[in-house]
Amino acid sequence: MYSRKVIVRLLIPAATLIAEKNELKCRPSELPIYSPDSPQEVTSTTKTVREPGAIEKQIGVIRREITSLTKQAKELQYTVENLYHDGKAQCTWLIEYLQEEDNTVPRAGAIAIGGMAGFILGLRGGFFRRLLFTSTGALGMAAICYPNEAAEYSEIAGKEAKRYINIAYNFYRGAKKDDPPLELPSFPKIPTSPSELWALVGGSKTQSDIVSDAAVKDEKQNETKDQPATKS
Repeated sequence: MYSRKVIVRLLIPAATLIAEKNELKCRPSELPIYSPDSPQEVTSTTKTVREPGAIEKQIGVIRREITSLTKQAKELQYTVENLYHDGKAQCTWLIEYLQEEDNTVPRAGAIAIGGMAGFILGLRGGFFRRLLFTSTGALGMAAICYPNEAAEYSEIAGKEAKRYINIAYNFYRGAKKDDPPLELPSFPKIPTSPSELWALVGGSKTQSDIVSDAAVKDEKQNETKDQPATKS
């Protein structure tokens, strides 16, 4: 009986303490330092679209047209450049091929084609026109095929033409056989500056001529002042 009372008095406080300890236990997530996730606030914004005015619409149309035209111009420029470079390469290759020493038959054919092209271009004219165009086409193609010979013969032809023109000029002026040959009149110099062109076309004095004339006039006035006055 006595032992039962002792056990009851000892076990009841111990059980109460264990229960209190169990009640004080909590999980780490239940501690006050961990706050619950607050729900994210989603704010929706509505974008207001403003209708463009009449002027803005016209500017937009013009801008789109300019952009389209610029794109077409660039494409056309690219096409023209490609055609130019291709044509230049083909012409260079053809000229180099015709100027080779071993290609005698192609040279003759090219000269014949040049003469035929000139003859076709001169069909609408008379005999002189056809002869001139045919000769020009054949000689031009021959100059391309034989550049060195063409330069040499053109120099000789220039000298001979100048000699015959001089003979015709002496005959026109009535020079006799024993008289010294008359030289051809000098042709006007080709202008190389705007002032020379103005002097050649307008026939007026250039700025340098005007300045020189003014200097001569001043010198004459100074000479008249230095001379003593003569008695009347």
